[in-house]
Amino acid sequence: MITIWRRKCLRVLIFAICVVVIWNFVSVYWIMEVRLPTQIQVVIAKKEGEVILVGRKQPKQTAAATTIMPSDAPRPKICENCFHTKFRYIVESDVCTRNISQNASILLLVFSKHENRNQRNALRRTWLSQAKGNVTYTFVFGKSTMEELNYNVADEQKIHYDILLIDFIESYRNLTLKTISAFRWAVQNCGHVNYVMKVDDDMWVNLEALQEMVTSPLGLSTNKLFGSCSMNARPFRDPTHKYYVPFSMYNESIYPPYCSGTGYLTNMALIKEVVNLSPNIPFFPLEDIYIALCLQHLGYKIHNVGEFHAYKVYPHPCLYRSHIVITSHGVTANELKMIWKANCKAQIRAWMGNGVRSGGLVPMNSHYDKVEVIQESRGKRIVRGKKSINSFKNPPLLKLNKYGRHVPVGG
Repeated sequence: MITIWRRKCLRVLIFAICVVVIWNFVSVYWIMEVRLPTQIQVVIAKKEGEVILVGRKQPKQTAAATTIMPSDAPRPKICENCFHTKFRYIVESDVCTRNISQNASILLLVFSKHENRNQRNALRRTWLSQAKGNVTYTFVFGKSTMEELNYNVADEQKIHYDILLIDFIESYRNLTLKTISAFRWAVQNCGHVNYVMKVDDDMWVNLEALQEMVTSPLGLSTNKLFGSCSMNARPFRDPTHKYYVPFSMYNESIYPPYCSGTGYLTNMALIKEVVNLSPNIPFFPLEDIYIALCLQHLGYKIHNVGEFHAYKVYPHPCLYRSHIVITSHGVTANELKMIWKANCKAQIRAWMGNGVRSGGLVPMNSHYDKVEVIQESRGKRIVRGKKSINSFKNPPLLKLNKYGRHVPVGG
């Protein structure tokens, strides 16, 4: 009898445990799927110059809250008011009216992601620390689907006052929305600025060289886009590729000439024309190609600048501090700090004295096994031994002597 009683008690206990476990799973599912909305809209109000979080609500399903994806219908080259980018600015700062002259030269639109706070702080402590006087900047974001990240960016605004948060969902396929929306904000709030530069947050920008470029006696044309530009690029038709574009979206074999979205510069007058035209140019998921399509319709051209690099230039700190490099892509926070701390005046003078110029730089994935070619011309070939910026602060530049041996530049 005792054994039977124990068996019954054990069965009842096991049954009770199963009920509790099942109930916990059901409760969690109900909370996640029913009680909590999958998307939270952050409502932010301004009061005496500060950003205050005042509430939250589940948004209505509008075009601004969804990613625009290509449809099966063929994409027309032009339309009438079919592309809408007039989104609300949830958080914005007065970077174009605060401590900047009416003769301002450059506005930097730095495209960032919510989770890249360490990278943004590294930028603020390095090359962005020179964005003063006639140069200003703002970090640009779409709205994250994670509520906490939106709150974090709003808190960041309270500290640095350099955030622009726009009411559309942040995603790679929405970069075109991000670009045109940021341009529209620039036109509305920074119309007195002469030049606008769109740049990613993993870029090095030599602001001193950039300012010399825009203030040169020859000046920059008002109807051109300047950057690391490409001609005769072909669309990727592989559906698994990051830059895949179906024939229904673009049925031509070659893209119009375009400048890499990693970093390009143009006049505010051209930005205004692109913003005014954009409602009539149908959405295209690759933002640098979309800008190229707008330029093609306007009849404007691009201009490739040898000092702009869409790839990662071999990270010798002093190359980045020289005027050989205006932009370089894929630079980490640690590399930014190391470049910024490098003492390069003597090294740069030596290079300039030996004729090292832009145009011969090669990306990190060069096919050379032992050296990187820096500059090659008639009778002169400048190369560098392959050393990481983190393992060797100043890997030497090398040149061929009359015996065909590599020797240090200046040696």
